[in-house]
Amino acid sequence: MVNRITEKYFLPNTFAERSPTILQEVIQASGFSPAEELFSGRLYDKDKVWSVVHRGTWKGKPAVLKIQGLPLEMEEYEIHERFAKQNTSEKIRLPEIFVKRPWNETKGYSFCILESIQGERIYSMPFANEAQMDDFLEFYREYKAHCVSQPWF
Repeated sequence: MVNRITEKYFLPNTFAERSPTILQEVIQASGFSPAEELFSGRLYDKDKVWSVVHRGTWKGKPAVLKIQGLPLEMEEYEIHERFAKQNTSEKIRLPEIFVKRPWNETKGYSFCILESIQGERIYSMPFANEAQMDDFLEFYREYKAHCVSQPWF
């Protein structure tokens, strides 16, 4: 499988204009309550928005909503599910998926609502000290040994 998102740069894209309306549709359909926009995914320039991520709550739980404005080769929640199937780590896990809606050709978007995990940063940018690097390397070894045993694409 090849990620072809960059090929979509030249396609007409009205997602940025439609995203406030789409957010309201998702809120009505899912019960997600947004608090703030965290991120806008862009295709090389400010006018080519292809995804938005909001922090908020879902059924009283801290949650993150990701709305995808371009169809992907594989839904993000499918990547999470395939990763989870092979993950045997007791230290590393992905957020729980609360709600998932696949790409809807008519509506022109997909979305998923995920658990918001609050945790401490392993290190602070731009550089880690020696103890922070040791912590990072421990998690990386755990990831390589127990999380990824085969490609999920």
